[in-house]
Amino acid sequence: MKIQKSQKSKLNKVKIACFVLVLVLVGAGLCYLLVLRGSGSSTDSSDSSSSSKPTKQQESEQAVSDSKKKEDYLNSNPDDSAPPAETSSSDGISMVISQDGDKVVVSTNLGYISRGSCKLTVGSYSSTVDILYQPAYSTCMGFSIGRNQLQTGHNTFKLEVAYGNTTLTKTEAADIK
Repeated sequence: MKIQKSQKSKLNKVKIACFVLVLVLVGAGLCYLLVLRGSGSSTDSSDSSSSSKPTKQQESEQAVSDSKKKEDYLNSNPDDSAPPAETSSSDGISMVISQDGDKVVVSTNLGYISRGSCKLTVGSYSSTVDILYQPAYSTCMGFSIGRNQLQTGHNTFKLEVAYGNTTLTKTEAADIK
C-alpha cells in the first residue's frame, strides 16, 4: 500500500506542478498582451496626436520654413518672362469644372508658373485671382461661382493665365444644370 500511496502522491505532485505551470504561462501571456496593448495604444495615440495636431510652436516653425522655401525659390528664379518648359503652352494647363449644389467650382493646374494672375470668364461673369505657387504644381487661388451667376445649359469657361510677358489661354465647355 505504501507503493500505491507513493505513486499517488507523485502523480498528484505532477498534476499540481502542471497546473501551476499552465497558470504561470497563461498569466505571463496575459501580462505580455496587456503590456503590448498598453504600449501600442500609447504609441499610436502619441503619434496620431502629434501628427494630427501639431503644437503652436510646430505650426509656427513650419510656416517659417515654408515661407523661406518659397522665398528662396522665387529669388532663385527672378525672371518669369520666359515660360517654364513644362508650361509653355495652354496644353500645360488643366481646368476641372464641377458643380456642387448652388456652386460651380473651377480647379486648375498650371504646372510650374510661380507668380502671376488667372482670369476666368464665363458669359457675363468674370473674376481675376492670383497664382498660388505650390511645390508640386501651381494653381489659381480659386474660383467658386454662384450657380445663379451662370446660364443654365452649355457654358464656355475661358481661363487666361498671365505671368511675365506671357498670357496663356485655356477654354473648356461644361453643361450647368
